[in-house]
Amino acid sequence: MAATPWLYITFLGLIQLGLAYILFSIAIKYVNALDAIIYPVIEPLFNPLLTFIFLEETMSEIALIGGFLVIAGVIGRGFLHKASS
Repeated sequence: MAATPWLYITFLGLIQLGLAYILFSIAIKYVNALDAIIYPVIEPLFNPLLTFIFLEETMSEIALIGGFLVIAGVIGRGFLHKASS
């Protein structure tokens, strides 16, 4: 097996997962419990996005719809939180 796919996988694992968890562990100190639960649902959206960018894999319609629903939910939560403040 060629080394290039393994380099891509390593890059995605270190950057996409590693950086996300480091930033999350820093940021969790500054948000309430509900926000700490809802924002991590964004992280899995970056996996298909990064594979689209780096590996040129296409996303299915279902994946796009699901991603849109997750982003809409998080943005909606942000607007509701801001309106109630």
